[in-house]
Amino acid sequence: MSALGQLSYLVRSENRPALLRTIKNHPGRPCDIVERCRISRATVQRIISDFEERGWIAKRDSRYHLTAAGSIILEQYETVANTVNRVTEAAPVLRHFDADAAPPLASLADSTLVTATEQDPHAPLSHYIDTLDQSTATSVRLMTPVTSPILDDVHSRLLEASTSITVMTTEPVINDRSTDHWITDVPARSLFVHPGPLRTGYALLEDRVLVTTYDDQGHIQGCLDGSDPQIRTWATEQFESARGSARRLSVIRN
Repeated sequence: MSALGQLSYLVRSENRPALLRTIKNHPGRPCDIVERCRISRATVQRIISDFEERGWIAKRDSRYHLTAAGSIILEQYETVANTVNRVTEAAPVLRHFDADAAPPLASLADSTLVTATEQDPHAPLSHYIDTLDQSTATSVRLMTPVTSPILDDVHSRLLEASTSITVMTTEPVINDRSTDHWITDVPARSLFVHPGPLRTGYALLEDRVLVTTYDDQGHIQGCLDGSDPQIRTWATEQFESARGSARRLSVIRN
């Protein structure tokens, strides 16, 4: 059977990986396995027969054990299953990045991901605001693709509390005068204008990073909050890559 056929066999029923997992943790007789798995005896016997045929399990002293092949199959299946779960959970953020700019997968498990839902469409915005308001960081790098009164308020407070701040945005945001604009208080030497459009936002603090994604109306749809060194390094690289295409406002004005 081909590799695709073997994979298709394993994932076609949740009972099969569950049975492999049970035999790994509790080698035993078929009746013991039936009791632990809560799967019908006929199903267990059929799957055991399939596993034996594939060399994934072997019978010793009337008890079934995983072979090296079965152990590797189970380990790789669980790795893929965990990866799919992480990617599915992070899809509201990941869909905004190209393949070569994806955040490190391992760090996603240690990060907080808040997404907008029908029940709480403002959850990511609230998390973003609360985290910035609670931050004690004095050095901040901020990339913001949109402007709004509520974001202007939190960014203004962040600017007041920071001794060092670098801001990157687009010309439409700088020229927007519909709100009490905090950006006018950012020193021109610390303000960078990106040609845009910017699809994501970053708040790089001393101990963590916030990554925000937006819908077509400029509403925050996802907020990734991480303090893992890998994701902070990744976010810094994304920020600096974008800044490479931006110009300092003081240069533009001159």
